[in-house]
Amino acid sequence: MPFVEDEIRFGLACGPGADGRWHGWFTVDVESEALRRLGLHPEQPGFLVRGPSPPGWWLVLAPCAGGRRVLIIQQQKFVLPMPVDGLFFVALDDMCASILCFGCTPPGQPPTEGITLKRLLTALKRCAAVGAVALAVASLQPVSAAQAAPAPVVGGTRAAQGEFPFMVRLSMGCGGALYTQQIVLTAAHCVGATGPNTGITATAGVVDLQSSTGRVQVRSTYVYRAPGYNGTGKDWALIKLAQPINLPTLKIATNTQYNAGDFTVAGWGAAREGGPQQRYLLKATVPFISDATCKAYGGLYNGLVAGEEICAGFDAGRVDTCQGDSGGPMFRKDNAGAWVQVGIVSWGDGCARPDAPGVYTEVSTFATAIAAGASSL
Repeated sequence: MPFVEDEIRFGLACGPGADGRWHGWFTVDVESEALRRLGLHPEQPGFLVRGPSPPGWWLVLAPCAGGRRVLIIQQQKFVLPMPVDGLFFVALDDMCASILCFGCTPPGQPPTEGITLKRLLTALKRCAAVGAVALAVASLQPVSAAQAAPAPVVGGTRAAQGEFPFMVRLSMGCGGALYTQQIVLTAAHCVGATGPNTGITATAGVVDLQSSTGRVQVRSTYVYRAPGYNGTGKDWALIKLAQPINLPTLKIATNTQYNAGDFTVAGWGAAREGGPQQRYLLKATVPFISDATCKAYGGLYNGLVAGEEICAGFDAGRVDTCQGDSGGPMFRKDNAGAWVQVGIVSWGDGCARPDAPGVYTEVSTFATAIAAGASSL
């Protein structure tokens, strides 16, 4: 049965699977080129060619907010099965993407603890404007003097080797930072449920992903996702590594005193909306935006979770985070001149668009929970 809400149109059906469990299906039309871009296996289009283990399923939405379409409907039709009450992420390149948690039950059975229809539609609306599973450094172009960024360049500025030694690139296409030498702090929507996970590779020690000099690569052993995460707020997670990485860590803010001024963002993601992810680590500077100002942009920003999310960016756009590196840190100097993490790259309406700043997980709100989660690993 189709659900229609504003410009979000998709098909959802529930039914028993071969494993005896009830499953939900999103039906979409795609062309073969889209399969390649999505990283889906051509013979098994519901499966990831690469990704975390166990693999998440890919959700595709046909229309995007603002009239842009995710995929050109042309040749091939397939169904993406998703286990009941699972959390799933999508990494689409330049297409709409986000996470989705939902449940479906056979007739006469108590409902599962999946997302409600209202929350489902809200999550999908948000999904349609996020732009990708990950946010990374987007186009940095000169702006007016009133809005000028500290380093007005196109495509971001390359970070120097060793400038941000705590930065981590994750194999599913997200970023992160070393919370401890054996734990990476990233975004919840980048990972699956809490539990053992050996399918993520963390790369650190280099700004050039193709360089082997100084590069350290370590597999994951366990993922700890924020308790109660359902796609809105609480967008943080911890990844335990098989062994420590002998590099500096990034401390996190424990109060709101650093929720002000200018922040640094860095990542290997797209240098423009819809562009490819980058070989080199890029950096940019974005200013703090108050919750009230951020909500005043309207649209998706009406759904800002005050106290759990923080906004940063320019009214004119042009400097922002973008596809390819969700989970990366937003940070600034503390009173002692040391780096402190204030945010985690979470979502936004496209990349570097006017009146559409980046939204970040407010780290200080979850500092105690993050510490507790880390101590349990």
